[in-house]
Amino acid sequence: MRPVVRRVAATSAAVVVLAVAGLGFHRARAKADALERQVGSERRIPVTCEPAHRREFREAVRLAGNIQCKDDALVSARIPGTLEVIFVDEGDGVIAGETRLFQTDHVKLAKEVEVKRRELAVAQSNLLEKQASLECSRADLEKAEFDWNRQQDLHLRAAASKVELVWAEKENKRCASMVKHSEALAAVAEAQVEQARSLLAIAQKDLDDSLVVAPITGVVSERRLEPGEMASAGTVVLHIEDPSVLEITCHVPSRYYDRVKVGTTPMHFEGNGARGVAKVSYVSPTIKADMRTFEVRCVVSDPSSGLVPGAMAQIELVLRQHEGLGIPRDAVMDRATGRIVFVVDGERARQVSVTTGLTTDGYVEILDAPLPPEARVVTMGQFLLRDGSGVKVVEDK
Repeated sequence: MRPVVRRVAATSAAVVVLAVAGLGFHRARAKADALERQVGSERRIPVTCEPAHRREFREAVRLAGNIQCKDDALVSARIPGTLEVIFVDEGDGVIAGETRLFQTDHVKLAKEVEVKRRELAVAQSNLLEKQASLECSRADLEKAEFDWNRQQDLHLRAAASKVELVWAEKENKRCASMVKHSEALAAVAEAQVEQARSLLAIAQKDLDDSLVVAPITGVVSERRLEPGEMASAGTVVLHIEDPSVLEITCHVPSRYYDRVKVGTTPMHFEGNGARGVAKVSYVSPTIKADMRTFEVRCVVSDPSSGLVPGAMAQIELVLRQHEGLGIPRDAVMDRATGRIVFVVDGERARQVSVTTGLTTDGYVEILDAPLPPEARVVTMGQFLLRDGSGVKVVEDK
């Protein structure tokens, strides 16, 4: 039992010693804090200040987008065949409706036009023949009618027999039938002429389509086929883009759909060192179900030299903007009681509780705080300050 009693006694003594030592430490710390406050009240902490002032704040969505030409054309062959010649190369400028691009099977189609033209000439000659035959039939009918009328008159006067009258009547009917037959043949020949004329027009259209001209004004950005290769109808041969009017596109999260308006919402963009702002010109009527985003575009009618089609653009889609009192974002500190800033008042720092709003370009909006415009807010050295600390302004922006 004695070793146990000794052990308990030693432990109690150690606890007493630690308690006394702790009490001494707290007293020493209290004295040190008092001395520090006394010294702190006398020394002045160097700080940097910047006045609060009114500026524009905006709520924006930052996105990555693409720069592209608003107008472009994938020019394809209209007539299947061999590419005989391509008149332009990549980088060449073209003018809509004037610049020749390429041609397919010109010789074959030209011969086809010549064949159809000869077929039209044959059809026209055939029509002339049928029309002449019709004229003869009508002349025969006119003579037959005259003879029949004469035989009828002679028969009434008993100067002609019944047989002669019957023969005259039959000849008149035969000639009338021949006229109808000739009229039908002439109508067929006329239809054949129209058919041949239509076939010639189709052949001429194919010949014209074999030569493709530029559909838009711009620059040839891609040449996909070379002379001698086969091109089916619809096969893309050239890609033409118009760099004079650019379009910036991006995909925006669906939760912002109701807040983006055509002609109203500004889009700030930056690409290849060039910056600008334009109004939204297009909002997709639907939201993509797979990505839950919608497409937004803006047109840049006067693009800067730094904007290049195909490059990436940094986009800031402004949903809301207004003017308010702003201070540098670094001046705001988070404390247990909320957000605060230090304001220089004479040679002292005064702590002010603030409520912040939007943040734009490194400045934060102050919503409700006793901060008058031009109030000198501490932007550097504020972490060493307490309410009432002495300060020395080393830089005032």
